[in-house]
Amino acid sequence: MELPDLLALQQDPGAGIGVLKGIGEIPADLGRALAVDARWRRLLVQPTTGQLLDLGRKQYRPSRALRDYLMASVAECRGAYCTRTPWEIDHATDWTLGGRTDRDNLSPYCTHTHHLKTFLGFTATAAPDGTRTWTTPGGNSYEKPPDDVRTTRYGTTGA
Repeated sequence: MELPDLLALQQDPGAGIGVLKGIGEIPADLGRALAVDARWRRLLVQPTTGQLLDLGRKQYRPSRALRDYLMASVAECRGAYCTRTPWEIDHATDWTLGGRTDRDNLSPYCTHTHHLKTFLGFTATAAPDGTRTWTTPGGNSYEKPPDDVRTTRYGTTGA
C-alpha cells in the first residue's frame, strides 16, 4: 500500500488499494485497519517501474531483485584493480557499522576481494556516483569508478 493511501491523504480515502501477501488486493480502509497492529518494513520503490530501490536498515540481505540489479550492473569485481567475476554481494559500509542495504552501499565482489575487506582490514567507501574508494590497512587508497553498463557481461555494446 502506498504511503498516501495508508495515511488517507488521497482525495478519496477509500479509493486506494493495498496488497495483503497470500490474499491479494484489499480496500485501503481495510489496509489501514490492519496496519495499526502490523509489523512494518520500509521498502523504497521506483514509482514508474515498481523496481525495489532500498530495503531500509532492518534487512541485512538484499532481495533477489536488488541482487540481480547489482550483478547486472557490473562487468567485474568492484575491488580496486580486480578484474575477477563477482560472486558475492557485500556492504561498502559494514552492516554492523550502520551500513544500509541499498544499491548505493552494496557492491558485487569476488570471494578474494570480499575476504580482503572482511578479514584483512581493507575498507571500501561508496561515492554517490558509484565510485568505490579502497583503503589498505597501510593507508593507501585506490579508486574504482562505476562500470558502463553497456559493456557489462549482460549489457550490449553501442549507445
